[in-house]
Amino acid sequence: MYKKIPDEEFALIIHDCILTTKKDVLLVKNLLENRVRKLFSGVILEHHNLDKLFKTSIVSIPNDMLEKTQREAYLKKCNREEINS
Repeated sequence: MYKKIPDEEFALIIHDCILTTKKDVLLVKNLLENRVRKLFSGVILEHHNLDKLFKTSIVSIPNDMLEKTQREAYLKKCNREEINS
């Protein structure tokens, strides 16, 4: 299943998770569901809803915690202090 994700898309397997970008969550989830349907075709009927089979969650760092954002804020502060002194 992992090999079916296009090379230009970000996807990283870590333990029992696949990290991907927000825009590719549906792609990865559909690939996983299709693989389960294929593996368990004798048990899972085509019309069964597998929507809740895989948990998805957003894992991100708030913008104000990003190093780049913090560095820019620090430089702005230093520039203001330099102008005011």
